[in-house]
Order: sequence, then structure tokens, then C-alpha cells
Amino acid sequence: KVAIIGITTPESFTKSTPAYFQDEEGNYIYGIAGGSDGAALYADVQKAIDAARAEGATKVIALGHLGLDASSSPWTSAEVIAHVTGLDAFIDGHSHSTVESRLVKDKSGKEVVLTQTGEYLGAIGGMIISAESGAVSTQLITEYEGSDAAVKALQDSWIAQVDEKLGVKIGSTQLTFDNYDAEGNRLVRSQETNTGDFAADALYYLFDNMGMDVDVAIMNGGGIRNQAITGDISYKTCKEIHTFGNVACLQTVTGQQILDALEWGARDVGNAECGGFLQVSGLTYKINTTTEDTTQKDEKGVWTGGPTGAYRVHDVKVYNKETGNWDDLDLKAKYNLAGYNYTLRDLGDGFAMFDGAVNVLDYVMEDYMVLANYISAFPGGVVEATNSPLASKYENFTVDYGTVYGSGRITVQAIEKSDDIVILYTNDVHTYIDGDMGYDTVAALKAAMEQQYKYVLLVDAGDHAQGTAYGSLDKGKTIIDLMNAAGYDVATLGNHEFDYGMEGCQNLRSWAAFPYLSCNFYHETDGKRGENVLDSYKIFEMGGEKVAIIGITTPESFTKST
Repeated sequence: KVAIIGITTPESFTKSTPAYFQDEEGNYIYGIAGGSDGAALYADVQKAIDAARAEGATKVIALGHLGLDASSSPWTSAEVIAHVTGLDAFIDGHSHSTVESRLVKDKSGKEVVLTQTGEYLGAIGGMIISAESGAVSTQLITEYEGSDAAVKALQDSWIAQVDEKLGVKIGSTQLTFDNYDAEGNRLVRSQETNTGDFAADALYYLFDNMGMDVDVAIMNGGGIRNQAITGDISYKTCKEIHTFGNVACLQTVTGQQILDALEWGARDVGNAECGGFLQVSGLTYKINTTTEDTTQKDEKGVWTGGPTGAYRVHDVKVYNKETGNWDDLDLKAKYNLAGYNYTLRDLGDGFAMFDGAVNVLDYVMEDYMVLANYISAFPGGVVEATNSPLASKYENFTVDYGTVYGSGRITVQAIEKSDDIVILYTNDVHTYIDGDMGYDTVAALKAAMEQQYKYVLLVDAGDHAQGTAYGSLDKGKTIIDLMNAAGYDVATLGNHEFDYGMEGCQNLRSWAAFPYLSCNFYHETDGKRGENVLDSYKIFEMGGEKVAIIGITTPESFTKST
């Protein structure tokens, strides 16, 4: 009795479209067990195995779409095998890996056969269960001359219909548009490619040619599916690039939302592929792979917040149509962002940071037609390395499709950080956050320093919670929230931290994610000094140094507070 157990990847939430799993109010009405640590997935698989065995199954085969990519952890097929017992083999998919036969030990130490055929019917897997010994063996069949006439007729008929409908020539190129390097490694989900540039440029051109104000266009790497394309270009060629039928839209977003989107897409660069990696137009950016990914997500893999540490993405520039210059991304500014509804509106690949964006125009054109529209705008429909209509219209717009590696819009680098210790400090801010610099500036500066230095501290020397209505209206609560968000590591009490009374001062300390220090603020009873209220110092281990920060509070607090 052979039992086949079906297993669906929890990544379906983000690698399909999360909105499809929700009702009109955004509530999830379907679930796929996964768990942030994989435990929920493992438990369901074990439950299915046990049920099959209880019905008399003598062999249990998992038929799963989990894959082996590191970015899919803790939901990979190998991890499932390692956390369950009772499987005899695992037929896998999702990562497009070619695995004829790999032995993976299960929870009890038993070896389980893991196999996967690769992609695009490049092979058919064959599994043999020996009638004598029960042993399981697998092979990958890459050639077979046989053909079923009835199935072939049905297949050929459909191919002919599609070719007739989509086979109309719309352009040509002597270039090779690709997403793979010479060794066959897929690039588009971890770095820039010329097809990625072309796809993002097509979105930018669509709205620009409609006379709409577009600043930036993004295209997720997982939505770019083609291998090498050269010669005549037809609608079918465009369908080979964009297979999903997503629809273009334009939204007004903030610079912060753009930065968070780039960071989310770059979270696995240097370690694994990510379908959410963003190819771009009208924008350039750099990724520091030595910076640890600390972006926040829920158990379904949907973005819930920016990094708790430094941003991997830095030096983001946006093309200025008026000046022809590349300006620094302004986190507070508004930009019109072009993309597909999958990414911008439907939480595809977990892009939830666009919540609250203003919809400018939606349901404009299907993805493959966006490409066709762009191709038709090239002189005579001939696509060359640098003859884009965007480059003709806008001076200094970065377009060069000459190689698979694209136009140089995205720089992936492992920046060797300095061992020097940097301490950033503020004092007497007095809640003045509406000037040229605010806590957003502090946060950005700290993030920039963390790109260059291994050891960065941010400290405050007091009087930060009182001074304007921005502090007094909620007794410093929002100011502390801002300091938390900016990444302060430690602070001391200024005299005006006591202005909300001792209970208010205690509230400030309870709201803070960082410690307050003071070596000379103490309890007193009958004129006698008791224990200190706060720790006197905190030691930070930074490379070969141990840096102590000592807090000192002015004795004038008695008279310059209350």
C-alpha cells in the first residue's frame, strides 16, 4: 500500500498573491500551515504520515512543492524530512533544482530519498520501489523517443493556436536578453540583468508616454521568466518574459516606502535567491551584503516592518526629469511609483509596505503588452543597447542593454567596514523635531555610519522629552517612540526629564527601548543616601575594546525642574 502525501509551500502566500487568500476586508479565509520556525508544517506532515500508516500504508511518499532554496527555510523539503519520521521518499518541486537522488536523514536517523527533476520538462523523474527488498531508487530521464499520438495532437493544436495568436512580429534585436550567466546561474532574483532593466523601463515608459508623472518603476525578479532571447520579437516572446498576466498600476508613495521595498527585495542578496528582488527604472541603489538582514515579517512571510538594524540598501538615487541629475532619495518626499498590482496592491512577495499609498491609476495594461508597447516605441522596432526612447527623451537616463548584467543601476558589494568605534550623540533636543533635522535625520545618519563602521553607538545627554508641544501634549511618549525608532543605545536624564513628575520620569524610562543611566541619582530616606535609582554605566564590547558609558545627572535638577 503506497501512500502519496501532498504538501504545499507556505510561501504560496507571498509567491502567489496574498490577496487571493483573503476576503474583501483583508481577513485571511484560507491558511497554509508553516509557522515561523516550521513547527506547524512539520506537525501537519507528521499527522498525515501517521494517518496513512494507520490505514495500512507500507510505503509513504511525500509529493511536495517546498524546494531547497535557503530563502525558503524553515519550509524546505530537507528540513521537513529532518523533522518527521515515516517517510520513504520525497518528490519535490518549487526550487527548480536538479536532484536525481539525495539521501536525507529523518528525525530517527533513517535515510529518505529526496528527488526533483529541475524545470520546464527538462527531465522526467522515475522512481522504482523494489518488489523484493522494498528499496527506493530514482533516476532522471532526459531523453525518450516515444510519443502518444492523441496527446501530441492535442498539444500541437494548442501550440499552433497560441503561435497564431501571439506569433505576430513586433520587433527585433541583435542583443541577447537573458537572466542567466554563461555558467547557467540565474541572476535576475539576486542582481541586475538587462531583461530586468528592460521590463522596468517598459513600465516607466508606459506611464511617461501617457503624459503621467512617473518617477520610479519597479519589477520583481520572480516575474521575469525568460531564458536567452534574440532575433525576432513577438507577443509570444513578451509572454515568455512575463507569464503571469499581472496588470500595471501607478501609485503615489513616500521615499521611505520605496526604501523599505528595496530593502525587502534585497534581504537575501549574497545568500540566496529572492523572487521579490527589485529590478528598477528611474532609480539606482547599492546593496551591502555584509550588513545582516533584519527586516521584519510575520509567520506567513509578509513584511511587517523595516530592519531593526542597519539597512543593507544605501545610496539610493532618483532620476530628476527636470535637471537630468540623479538626486538622493528623500524619505519624506512623495514619488509616483509604477509597478504591477501583484507587488504594489496585492502583497505579492510579501510587499506590505505600500499600505496607505494613493492609487493614481490602475488596471492599465497587462504585463506582456507593457513590453510590446515599449518595443513598438523603438525606431523601426529594432532594440539596440542604447537607443531606448527613454534615453532619447531624457539626458543622462541610464540605459544600456548591451550585456546580461544590465545598465549599472544596482550595485551589489561586500563593503569591508572599519574597526573604528563611532559614537553619535545628541543633547538638549527639547523636542524640537520640526526643523531641518529631526529624529529621521538621526536615524539615517546612524544607518549610514553602520554601512561604514562595525561599531556605532547613538547616545543622548539629556533634556530630550520636554520643550515644545511635540513633547508636552503626551508627556514625551512620542518623543521616546521616535528615539526608539532612531536606534538610540543609551541616554542619561537631563533636568527636564523630571518635569512630568517622578511618575512621568518613570514612564519615559518604561517606554524607552534603551537604558537610562545615572551614577548620581539615588533614593534618599531621612537624609541618608540609599541605592541608586538607575544603573551607573553600561559596557559595550566593540571589537577588542570595552567601552563604558557613564550617566551623570545635573544636581541643578532640584531647582531647574521642580
